[in-house]
This record gives sequence, structure tokens and C-alpha cells, in this order.
Amino acid sequence: KKILSGLIKELKKKRMSHSCVQDAKNINEGDFVYIVGAGQNWLQRVLEQCNQMGIVPIILYNQETINLRGRYHLVHSDLTHTMKKIREACLMTKHEKIALYGVQKFSRIHDGQRDSFLELVQDTGDIYVNNSGLESCFYSFFPYAERYDTVVCMSGYAAVSLVKKLESLDQSLLNKITIISCEEIMLSSRYKNIISFHR
Repeated sequence: KKILSGLIKELKKKRMSHSCVQDAKNINEGDFVYIVGAGQNWLQRVLEQCNQMGIVPIILYNQETINLRGRYHLVHSDLTHTMKKIREACLMTKHEKIALYGVQKFSRIHDGQRDSFLELVQDTGDIYVNNSGLESCFYSFFPYAERYDTVVCMSGYAAVSLVKKLESLDQSLLNKITIISCEEIMLSSRYKNIISFHR
């Protein structure tokens, strides 16, 4: 949804006519096509239908790797690079006790970011999973919060939720911990003096 809404916003800015279709049957020969989707089987099917019409689509994909047969252009996430930038920023500021916060258990994007995080911190970082909401995630983190000088939040919502909880329960921890978000949302702009953003 985020990828699609970002694309539509840019198309509107450029005043380009566009339509969103759910099925490749609604694509016409000569159309300029973006494909947004997560399942590789579905992507493969739509790609084949596009190629049969002579269309080489642009696939917008939220993972680092994709394995499709056919002709296409690809714009994809670079999760490893994002985590590497965060790690480098932490090392430059001598922040070495890092937690990853708000990881959603069944999110493919979060799986990739978690794996990249563990690779970069060499399995020394702690991960706090968002199993049943950010409230429970926070209370699994809070007893150990003193350990960390940096918390990397998986989403803007996780970062804002963490800030609000620390503000109400322990302001000293908020002053001690650097909070980094992998995503910026409208709500998080209010906390720009507290949250750093890396995308």
C-alpha cells in the first residue's frame, strides 16, 4: 500500500493520467505499466501476460531479491544498505549497544531488515518483536532499556510509540537512548528533535 500510494502521489504531481487495475486483462497494448505486489507466483503470471502484449513493465518490489523469468525493469528495497548506514552512524557516534524494536513477526520486509541487522551487529543485538501490539513490545523491552544506547525502530509508529511511553515512564531513558526509525510518517514529524530517520 505504501509503495502504491507513493507512486500515485508522484504521478499526480506530474499530472500524468493513470489507473489502478487488479487484473492484467485490463492492461492495453502500449500502456506504461508498473506492477506492485509481493507474491512471486502472482508477479510471474502478470509479468508473462505483460510480455505477451509486448510490454516490459517496471516491478516495484519491497524485498532485495526477486527471481522471475521474463523481461522487466526492477525497483526494489535495499535493506542491507539501510541497516549498514544505520550501523555506520552508530559506530561513528560510539553507539554499540543496539536494539531492534517493533519487528512484526510475519512481515517479509521486517524479516529482511532483521536479518541485515543481525548480520551487521554480528548477532550481538537484541530484537523486540511486535507480536500482539506495540504496547506488549514496549513492556518486553522496558525492563532491559538501560542496556542500550541506541534503539532502531522498524516503523514510524513504533518509534513514536516508544518515545511516548518513555516520556511518561522514564524521561531519563529518553535522554540517554538514541532512537532511529526506518520509516518516516506524518505523525513522527512532531518528534524530529528526538527521532532520527533512515530510509
